[in-house]
Amino acid sequence: MIWFKHDTNAVNDAKVKKLVIRYGAEGYAIYFHCIELIAGDINENNITFCLEHDSEIIADNLKIKGTAEKSGIQIVEEIMQYIVELKLFEERNNLIYCYKLLKRLDLSMTSNVKFRKVITDAKESHDKVMIESCNIISDEIILNNITSNEKEQRKRFIPPSREEIETFTNENQCHINIDTFIDYYNSNGWKIGKNKMSDWKATVRNWHRRDKDIGKGKPSRTTNEDEAYAARKRLEGL
Repeated sequence: MIWFKHDTNAVNDAKVKKLVIRYGAEGYAIYFHCIELIAGDINENNITFCLEHDSEIIADNLKIKGTAEKSGIQIVEEIMQYIVELKLFEERNNLIYCYKLLKRLDLSMTSNVKFRKVITDAKESHDKVMIESCNIISDEIILNNITSNEKEQRKRFIPPSREEIETFTNENQCHINIDTFIDYYNSNGWKIGKNKMSDWKATVRNWHRRDKDIGKGKPSRTTNEDEAYAARKRLEGL
């Protein structure tokens, strides 16, 4: 989905106001950037409303700089937790969802016949739940458009094999040192900051982007990320 409806007075919403009072522009930016990321992944084959990107990628996308006390990743994690506490997002099984996006879907958003039918069916089935009560949809409903294998991976993260990473990097032209990637995340338990990794493909893309930026002389984003990058280079023997 390339766009979604956005209220011009969204900043006046009581929950959004609380977010801005506590975290200012950073909180507002993170909230709507996450909605953009979730909406961007919605298509005729995926209507789960799940955030596939982790705190490391969000911090990098928004150039959230760390402080002496917290890294940019930790700042994003703290703000995301508050967003969940405000019930702007929902969290289950360490994954973030924004079910309220369903009421923002509109047939005018796509000319794809299959996608338009998915939107119509979803609204006819779930409008009452989504719009009137915004209760969490059952696992069966949320996952009805993905395969059994994908369902299992959403419940339990499985580290990728070297062959899976190699295939993905070749298909997506992501130039990273695969062995260093595996060694680095094997050593920290496949975590991003304090959280368990949920999407290794997004992390691969982030490594590719960061290495590309640094190769052009651009600085990395936070002290924490500088240290991670240095650790990777030490593993590579540079």
